Amino acid sequence: MKNKALKSIIVLLLCFSFYGIQAQSIYVNKSDGTQTTYNLQDLGSITFNGGNINFTANAETLSTFSLNELTSLTFKNTSGVDENSLSEANGFNVYPNPVNNILNIELKNAKGGYVEILNITGQTIKTTKIDNTNNVIIEVSDLSKGVYLCRYNNEEKTKTIKFIKN
Repeated sequence: MKNKALKSIIVLLLCFSFYGIQAQSIYVNKSDGTQTTYNLQDLGSITFNGGNINFTANAETLSTFSLNELTSLTFKNTSGVDENSLSEANGFNVYPNPVNNILNIELKNAKGGYVEILNITGQTIKTTKIDNTNNVIIEVSDLSKGVYLCRYNNEEKTKTIKFIKN
């Protein structure tokens, strides 16, 4: 059942990423710190089989990864800026991702406002008021496993990052 839930989350992320940012590359990030990059034009399919994710081109499997060894899949959009670099450049980052109990949020030049945790349908689950702080810690151990959004907003701007709760 755990693999089915993880597969569902990855499929949803793939769909949102392909549709939302018109991705050109996918980065497969493993827990040992290594990263493999694929040009989406070169991939014929991405499939799931027995707890693994398979990347295939021209009916030939390029690579197979165990879902248990992956930390994230990251997409690079058509502007050439990947999502993680963009969030760090915009002064808003969350870690660890995926998270188990404590979500750390880094904000650069925060001028008060709120940090919200939303479920994938956009419903606000938690709200934390912040006052000119650059680091926020939110307890998320009570959240169910799944994909969530972390949104920072103040009078000047709103920024959102997705994260996964283990």
